[in-house]
Amino acid sequence: MRTRRFGLCVLWCLLRIFAVAFAQTAANDHIQLTLDTSEADQVLAILALRQAQKPIADMQWQKLFATPPYQRLKQREKKIGEQFHDTSVAFSDEDFKKFVLSGHLLQRAPRLRETLEHWKQADLHPSAHHVLAYLPEQAVIRAKVYPVIKPGRNSLVWELSSDPTIFLYLDPEVTRGKFENNVAHELHHIGLGSLGPVYTQKIAVLSDRARSVAGWMDGFGEGLAVLAAAGGVDIDPHAASTAQDHIARGANWPASTMT
Repeated sequence: MRTRRFGLCVLWCLLRIFAVAFAQTAANDHIQLTLDTSEADQVLAILALRQAQKPIADMQWQKLFATPPYQRLKQREKKIGEQFHDTSVAFSDEDFKKFVLSGHLLQRAPRLRETLEHWKQADLHPSAHHVLAYLPEQAVIRAKVYPVIKPGRNSLVWELSSDPTIFLYLDPEVTRGKFENNVAHELHHIGLGSLGPVYTQKIAVLSDRARSVAGWMDGFGEGLAVLAAAGGVDIDPHAASTAQDHIARGANWPASTMT
């Protein structure tokens, strides 16, 4: 009898191990993240040469221009410029050189370097796993995360339907916790975006009016992204924000929403 019980206990343990392993494999099949800091690394390497008053060889610039984040950013700015007929958006390698050689950027180099090191320590995969809990089972999260040093201070998601990429402006005011929260927020948008073709197919059978309503319902995705990034309804979604962020947000909210 004892041998039988022991055997059942061993079998139960093995089943639990296999179940956990299967769940982890299934989750991994739904998540693929790449954190690429090469553009920021190369900019900081050039700034280090400037601080040491050493010459910057052409090879150093070419290493920067060859990084995937720089290439994708340059392509994005060019495409946006063409789309909106705004030539000021796109930039050339020479334009970017002038930016990197500016006195303002050199002054910011120490804080930028410190911020990037903090961001590199972030573990984005747990955030992605949490986000999956707020998405349908068919959703997948495939994304590249690019912290970048660039003239514009905006962060953005690019090529959501083909090659989802998150460009995050390297901001010393953004802590590691806030960085993780920002990425998680965008990962939810990316996961929701992965269901776009399926959703479009399902609502195609609806009437024109119902299909219009269903199309506008994706606006709720913003609220869900805030919830998913926070990790629950009882957690302040802006817990990692600075005091200045809270003040600015409060000033912009209607009085009726202030609690």
